[in-house]
Amino acid sequence: MQVFYLRYFCQDMHKKTIVVCVLMSEQDGTIQRFARTFGTMARDLLALIDWLNVHGLMHVAMEGTGVLLRPVFNVLEEERMLLPFCA
Repeated sequence: MQVFYLRYFCQDMHKKTIVVCVLMSEQDGTIQRFARTFGTMARDLLALIDWLNVHGLMHVAMEGTGVLLRPVFNVLEEERMLLPFCA
């Protein structure tokens, strides 16, 4: 399988928390994993952005439906971290 991005993240959205896992592919084929739980208030979402930046994530792709996704989407869009939608 061809790797397009060496660093990427997954999120699991809940009403009051977001569980985020950053996966970083190394040259030798190993993958480092870092996981953390954030709240959904504005200060928590800004801490999420800082955490993603610390791990070198510059772009994010998101998938989901419903209103829980909106605050996270808005913060990531403001930071210009979202990748364009591809169908």
